[in-house]
Amino acid sequence: MKKRTAKKAYIDKTSDEWLFNEVKETSAFKKGYEKEMISELIEEIKIARIKRHLTQQAFASLIGTRQQVIARLEKEGAKDMKLSTFVAIVHELRLDPRKLLHC
Repeated sequence: MKKRTAKKAYIDKTSDEWLFNEVKETSAFKKGYEKEMISELIEEIKIARIKRHLTQQAFASLIGTRQQVIARLEKEGAKDMKLSTFVAIVHELRLDPRKLLHC
C-alpha cells in the first residue's frame, strides 16, 4: 500500500476546493446539475407509481391533488411543486426522501 505524502494530500484538497468553487458556482453548471437531479427525481417517482400499478388519476386521488398536477409533474418536472405535495408523494409511494434528493 502506498503512503500518501502530505504534499499529495494538499494538492488533492486544493483541487477539490478549486473544483467546488469554480465549477459548482458556475451558473450554467448549477442549472444543468439541478435540471438533471430534478429529472432523476421525477423518473424515480414515476417508476414507483407505475410499480404500484397506480394510474395518474388514482395516484392523484391518494395524495389529494388532481391528475393534471401529476401529468405536468411527470412531463415538465417539479418547477413549482409545493413541499406538501412532495411530502405526500414520498409518503404514499413509501420512498426515502434522502435517496431521492441524493443526500
